[in-house]
Amino acid sequence: MFASPVTLTPATPEDDAFINGVIAASRADNFAALEPELRERVLALQVSAQRRHYLAAHPTASDHVLRSAGHPVGRALLSTAAEAITVVDIAVVPPRRGEGIGTAAIQLISERSDHLGVPLRVRAWANDGALLNWYSGLGFVAGAESSTHIELVRAPRAVFAT
Repeated sequence: MFASPVTLTPATPEDDAFINGVIAASRADNFAALEPELRERVLALQVSAQRRHYLAAHPTASDHVLRSAGHPVGRALLSTAAEAITVVDIAVVPPRRGEGIGTAAIQLISERSDHLGVPLRVRAWANDGALLNWYSGLGFVAGAESSTHIELVRAPRAVFAT
């Protein structure tokens, strides 16, 4: 699956450029037809808009950097509350996709929710069957639905001391 363990660490201000790059990379295909200079400006606007939107919708959320072999490979924006942990956004850099990094990150976040005894929540595009199946394989079940999104929930699992 993946070559080295994945870790999840709170982001620092030094991680901002990397996180902005991850956000931009996750949107780049949508603007591939644009001239390079225009594409860069549009992506910068997309990054700024996403950060403002998520801050307004999830004021307590905090960025985390996914690392493999000590190198940054992705980003997770998490909101932890008394009633649940919400994965607001998660993305892996394009060259490292398909290596199991996202799966390992969700497993790490799931362990946190298990230890806290709270559900883990995420919203996904309702028409993205592959993503919905991926989350289902990680123990998520469908919850509330809108015309565009489905809330997926993974119930906390019992944690036994060893």
